[in-house]
Amino acid sequence: MMNSRFPFALAAAAALVLVSSLAWADPKALMRIQDAIRIAQEELDLGDAASAEMRLSEAMAIANASGMERHEATARAGLYLAAAYAAQGNKGEAVKALKATFAILPALAVPEKLKTPAFNAALLEARGGVAPEAGPQQPTGGIQHIPLDNAMGGKAVTIEANVGADVKAKQVMLFFRADKAAAFTGVRMKSVGGAIWRGMIPADATGGASLAYYIDARNAKAKVVATRGTAAKPYLVAINRPAPPPPPPVAAKPAPTTTTTTTTKKMVNAKPAAAGKTRSTSLDDENPLLEKKK
Repeated sequence: MMNSRFPFALAAAAALVLVSSLAWADPKALMRIQDAIRIAQEELDLGDAASAEMRLSEAMAIANASGMERHEATARAGLYLAAAYAAQGNKGEAVKALKATFAILPALAVPEKLKTPAFNAALLEARGGVAPEAGPQQPTGGIQHIPLDNAMGGKAVTIEANVGADVKAKQVMLFFRADKAAAFTGVRMKSVGGAIWRGMIPADATGGASLAYYIDARNAKAKVVATRGTAAKPYLVAINRPAPPPPPPVAAKPAPTTTTTTTTKKMVNAKPAAAGKTRSTSLDDENPLLEKKK
């Protein structure tokens, strides 16, 4: 008789493999992927879909080379890559990117700002022609959040989370602690459409070398019902600083002036006469044609 526990053990093992693949990440590769997503979002907002496509394609290549094919950050990069394709009218590639994205993270919610007519058409085809429900798709459980590993110093930091319908959250809080601060400061996150909640860490909290944060969801009685991170084990964010500008070029020194000194030597044509001896010379003596007197 087959052990009835075997299917459950097999399912648990499969789930463990999936969770491990979603959780593990090369820190350097993850930082590069997250930076690419952040910059690509700005490029899409500015209408530069071609640059966003190039940047996100590079991010996907980094993910594949680093063994992060099933990481949450890779799924998010694929979502924005699909948006970049759709913005350029490349529906086929957009559908392909969306299918790959939902294969990694089926419950990934689509931000409202991505839902252009071209993107929605690709989304509909990627989901097999089934029209999406009104509003962003709800995640299946708990709080889903892609941790932020680094941020730019002196700038506000946006934190986003997807809160599942099972949580029944009435309030979602973002707690952050600046470098060397004694306690966490809490701010309310705002619902920006369906499952998506967004909060802001102010710029003055990014003045140190790092910051910490965590998220919790609360019910109607203000009781915490779900968390991502805790005060004891928060997410840690490294603060990056822009490289200092190069020093101004040093002006070339003028070449030294060469001074030539000419020394005039006095030529001596004849030796002076010996002391005490004098000679009287006449004009006749100096004429060689005259016969000298004996």
